[in-house]
Amino acid sequence: EPDNTLALGALGFFHGEKGETTQAIQCFQRVLALTPNDANTMFNLGFILQKNERHDDAIAQFDAALKINPKIDRAWFGRGMSLASQKRHEEAIIAFERAARLQPMNPHPPVITMSLLTVLRTHANRRLLSRFLLVVLALRERDHPR
Repeated sequence: EPDNTLALGALGFFHGEKGETTQAIQCFQRVLALTPNDANTMFNLGFILQKNERHDDAIAQFDAALKINPKIDRAWFGRGMSLASQKRHEEAIIAFERAARLQPMNPHPPVITMSLLTVLRTHANRRLLSRFLLVVLALRERDHPR
């Protein structure tokens, strides 16, 4: 059905997995035309755009999703990845930190942040890394005490 958002979302995901970017984008845009506040679809559209190196558009979708639901850790992570691709490292680190706060057991944000900071090698960024790692460790300890 052309107006079934669940089917359109699944179809968009399917097209995205097959590398059929244009069709995936069209499906997700159709879902958003029908349900404009669907944060998960905004994330999915952002992810497809990101995979195709359309980072400004991806960031816009991640930001729109986060405006509706700031607890979508995947959107913070995706935002960080697109920002890192644009060499906007400090903003990326902040996004990865937000992702890690929401999902402390996910190993990706700290690992990627450490890689970014290794490239940057500045005193200010070492402080940012220290703060980030302390937050991640505190959250892990809080959620999984020894």
